[in-house]
Amino acid sequence: MYRNEYINGIIKYNSVIKARNTAEYVIARLADLGIRHYFGVADASIFSVNNSSVVRNPLLTKVQCSNELNAVYAADGYARIKGAAILSTRYEGSEPCTLNGAMRAKRENVLIFHLVDIPAKGDWNSNETFHYPAGDNKCEQLAKLWMGAYCMSVVITPENCVREMDRVISEAFTMRQPVYIAIAVDDALLPLSNKNKKLRSHVELPGSDLQQLEIVTDFLVKIFQEHSVSIAFPCFNLSRYNLSEKAFKLVKKLNCPYITTPMNKGIFDEGHRLFYGMYRGEDSDLKITKALDKADLILDLGGTLLHELDYLGFSFSHLKERVITFSTNYIKFQKVLFKHIYLENILDNLIDCELSACVSKLSIINKLPFLNEITPGIGIAEPITFNKAFQLINEYILRDGDALMIDNKDFLIALTKLRFKSRVEVLTSLQWQAFEWASSAAIGTLSGASPYRVVIIINKDRFPAAVCSIFDMIKYDMKPLIILFNDQGLTKGNGLAEYSCQEFNNLCMVNFTNFIKMASNNKWFTAKVETIPGFIEVSEAIVKINRAVFIEIILERQVFLS
Repeated sequence: MYRNEYINGIIKYNSVIKARNTAEYVIARLADLGIRHYFGVADASIFSVNNSSVVRNPLLTKVQCSNELNAVYAADGYARIKGAAILSTRYEGSEPCTLNGAMRAKRENVLIFHLVDIPAKGDWNSNETFHYPAGDNKCEQLAKLWMGAYCMSVVITPENCVREMDRVISEAFTMRQPVYIAIAVDDALLPLSNKNKKLRSHVELPGSDLQQLEIVTDFLVKIFQEHSVSIAFPCFNLSRYNLSEKAFKLVKKLNCPYITTPMNKGIFDEGHRLFYGMYRGEDSDLKITKALDKADLILDLGGTLLHELDYLGFSFSHLKERVITFSTNYIKFQKVLFKHIYLENILDNLIDCELSACVSKLSIINKLPFLNEITPGIGIAEPITFNKAFQLINEYILRDGDALMIDNKDFLIALTKLRFKSRVEVLTSLQWQAFEWASSAAIGTLSGASPYRVVIIINKDRFPAAVCSIFDMIKYDMKPLIILFNDQGLTKGNGLAEYSCQEFNNLCMVNFTNFIKMASNNKWFTAKVETIPGFIEVSEAIVKINRAVFIEIILERQVFLS
């Protein structure tokens, strides 16, 4: 969908030749990779000195977020669809606010270049009071704390700038995790000491040893031949490394059915005949559990199946002996481990192999019906239940190329019961569930996803946390499609609705649709629907418009949301 412009470390531009100082060189190296936006707050330009930016790069556009946490989530959303993002904050004051988002991105292999301007080196350990002091003015202590949350960190100087940026970019694209780049404000304005600005045509990412790669390829082909009933599980690392299409090509060549999990929904096409369904632990469809019991080989494509904690508590430990792990930098089957074998290299080799004798013998289900397909009677004012709302969204809203953003566990579970009718990419983050991740990350996704649509689903209890992000979307004239589930006043599992306890249900008084209409000055299309025919009518109306959309769905009263 968005992968034709995916940032993979290849240098696409040459704005670095116009860099006038160390700071401009750093940002030019990142902009030349294809990054077009950077995220920050009102008072934090990239490497700002005395409230004025020393960086001028025509390739970059600033997206100013309401606060630092929104900014890091926006960078997260941008990086998930573009491959990499830039976050810019000020030292000390902003960094604690971004720590949650940075560690979330590290856990989920999202590459963010976090640029920070630190105090002048001459002021370190001095008696001068810094902006946002931590109490002791010992900059290095705070720096160690923040840097420890990233996969790598570096303090840039005019002397090490060229060498260190080569290293930073190479390691960042290898790990696909956030990196911390700091520069002292007095160094930022200095010209490079090393005048040699010759750039490589691409970042030198580590590759597999060719001889070892052939050994591993032969080993895998033999394994495929010895195990006739295989199933594949695509994992989110395929998206992070832009390898979904290659992995899907291998799966089709092996005629191997694939099953997905909540965190990995939408990575492979769910309309393909090889799609078996969703694994939801004990709540899985019987055909899924039977297929797993029958399979003698399970392909973990991406390497997160056995140790990933975000599958809503579902365990895969009972599958361990049958799993062959295709991690980003190693291959493992039972007690056999091949290190320094990179996923893209082994996928390329296997795709080029003759695999006709390796196809899976697991019977293919020709066509799985959509669960509880919507067939409402014409004119019948049927209310919308929680599960039915997702069926309606799948049937009438989602279309090819959409990015669907959610951060709610119950929403994700509901989605696993549906097979997407369209080719939709699901962007979700359940690590340390953040109530505002989806709306904040959508700012970055909207910045990088054009011309594709971004669909955000939230419930009314999380609306207050989403308001800041919605105002940012209005400010930049972004065009999201936001669907809000209004459960008529019921809050997270409190079970007090039957007593009409207004103290716990005060959000039921908010008219969300009117709020958005006024906030956007009537620029957004807004609608409130309570019945299935009403929803279908609105879904037909939004096809013809080219502006932001806010749909409030009034759900039948149930206690279910978290």
